[in-house]
Amino acid sequence: MTTDQLIGKRVAGIMFDKRVPQTKMSRRLGITQSTLSKKLHGDRPWSTEEVYQAARLLKASIEDVLPTMDEVLPHLDSNQEPFGYRRAS
Repeated sequence: MTTDQLIGKRVAGIMFDKRVPQTKMSRRLGITQSTLSKKLHGDRPWSTEEVYQAARLLKASIEDVLPTMDEVLPHLDSNQEPFGYRRAS
């Protein structure tokens, strides 16, 4: 799942819990309902400003909106090393 999909899923969940319709949220974000729908499904990227605006408008913390590092970064098995990792010689 992409970061934009994860953000969209979290924003959609908060909107559902707080019963905020897409039409109202899109109006407050200054975008069309169609664009918001695409963002909620991860088909359009979220700007940093939109993420902060969404959190503020939904009275949620930024931590509630942003995915965790575990969600974003792929999990490594015991035979893999992080990108750029170099063993000491």
